Amino acid sequence: MHMDMRAFMKKSKSPDERKLFYQALRAHNNLIKKIRKQEKIKSKEYQEKVYENCKKDFYNFSKQVCIHNGSFGNDAVYPKFDKETANNYYQKKYGQPKILDANMPNKSFPYLHENSQQHVKFNMTPIKPKYVKEILKIKKQ
Repeated sequence: MHMDMRAFMKKSKSPDERKLFYQALRAHNNLIKKIRKQEKIKSKEYQEKVYENCKKDFYNFSKQVCIHNGSFGNDAVYPKFDKETANNYYQKKYGQPKILDANMPNKSFPYLHENSQQHVKFNMTPIKPKYVKEILKIKKQ
């Protein structure tokens, strides 16, 4: 392959051809890097290494995962629309309060009667740093 590139560079005399060649070469190299990165993520050794790092320092591992919005190991994903479009959509979708009929059961959220045996009130006490430390201590073990 190197011989072909050298032959092409000797044939191409104009700066425009060289510029296009180097752009194609950069694009090819970037593609190869991304493919290798995906293969590395899929490899067993990489998965084991990530798991070991998680066990060693669970706090930093969870912090990295949260920083990347749950896309740990992947490139950051950004929306394909601008902020104004998002604001307009949000106002249109959630600007008017939705009136819910408590007597009408919703298919997506099953209605439970208060006296039902399955009904358990959610614990709304605030989360304290003490609880977080206890959970992290358990996770490290």
